[in-house]
Amino acid sequence: MRNTLERRKNDRGQHKGESSLALQETLDRVSLDEARGELGKARDRLEGLLVAYPDEIEVRRRLGDVYWRLQYPERAGRHWYLFESDRPEMELAKRAFESRYGGDAWLMLNAIGYHGGLDSLDGTYGNTVIRDLAKRAGVTSGKLEAALRRRNPSEPVPPTPQSWQSKLFLSLALAVVIAVLVLAVVGLITMLGALGRLIGHW
Repeated sequence: MRNTLERRKNDRGQHKGESSLALQETLDRVSLDEARGELGKARDRLEGLLVAYPDEIEVRRRLGDVYWRLQYPERAGRHWYLFESDRPEMELAKRAFESRYGGDAWLMLNAIGYHGGLDSLDGTYGNTVIRDLAKRAGVTSGKLEAALRRRNPSEPVPPTPQSWQSKLFLSLALAVVIAVLVLAVVGLITMLGALGRLIGHW
């Protein structure tokens, strides 16, 4: 039993080492792509890394850098949102990201799409950001932990609850439809009554 446990521990350590090596090799290729001006290729590599290593927060920073250079400030802001702004373009990109979702905390939390486990963000600025968005969106701590747990890429994303703006819009639309139907019925009754009186006069 002891030998089995030791083998498993060694296997996990070896797998982690190989995983880290693969991550670094891909990041090196990203650096080469950037140096050659092949930003689209760099973006694609980083997007792949984000799926394979969701808890590697620095991948997000690199991806934000590439999107900014590709002139997609909103997407740059999405990936930079878990970092403190250390240069003006980061703050501009974050504002563009917030504007895209109207400042709706749930939509922003879902758009950030972090699934590396909340424990991986312990002690970071990103942890504060995630928890603040969750609080504003009314997401409980338990639900937040479940939503951010590391997920297999093939696992379906949990359904997104409607924002209060969406619910308000649907309620207003339903009220308008009901009002139109009521007015139509009242108009029809009035018209039939007038027609009946007209026939009676004849």
